[in-house]
Amino acid sequence: MPTDEEIKRAVAVLQSALAKHSAFYRAFLASIRSAVAENHDKPDDELAENILKRIIGEK
Repeated sequence: MPTDEEIKRAVAVLQSALAKHSAFYRAFLASIRSAVAENHDKPDDELAENILKRIIGEK
């Protein structure tokens, strides 16, 4: 299991990549939009879980 410090570093890398690479930012945003559109009729908790699964590659 990653340590808190490792998770913080990973989030910092993601933040930096999103800030520096507009294509990556747009792709990430499109993925979230798609998840919202596909799950708009589901409860908030299920929508959030589906977005998270998409971000981590489980969906």
